[in-house]
Amino acid sequence: MGEVESMKQILEILSNCWQVFTDVASNSFQNNTFCTVISGVLVFVGSQLVNEYWLKPIQKYKELRAKISYSLTLYANLYMNPVEYKLANEREEIDVASNELRQLAAEVDAMIELKPKFGFLIASKKVLDGVSNNLIGLSNNLYSPHPDIAIEHNEERCREIYRLLKMKNKT
Repeated sequence: MGEVESMKQILEILSNCWQVFTDVASNSFQNNTFCTVISGVLVFVGSQLVNEYWLKPIQKYKELRAKISYSLTLYANLYMNPVEYKLANEREEIDVASNELRQLAAEVDAMIELKPKFGFLIASKKVLDGVSNNLIGLSNNLYSPHPDIAIEHNEERCREIYRLLKMKNKT
């Protein structure tokens, strides 16, 4: 019986608190200061939601596009001149370029998950998948047993990345 009485007391206290809250709220809505404070809080919360779920992903997308453009320009000398692995003298530089292109592909894949539903300023999932696949293709094709064929494939991959991201091709 003690537990039942305790629960009744808790429910009665909660009911009284609710009654006080509704009385204060109904009286306070006639007070301009209260309305101003509530509207200010709502505007702040709304702006934080817009910033977090819409503006930040757009900013990250723009930064990612810039990193891709930078890397494609920086490593053009490597992916436009693929070499056979056993003949490569600059393996460390090629490995760094390969890893960076692959990391960019991973960031593009992560962007797909960050993309807001109303992110009309961010490329579609299909476009981002294409960019990721082409970056991985470039990464894999820095070494090639057939460098002449690889050059054509890499050039096409690079053109496709620029086209998909709607960037000016600098290479």
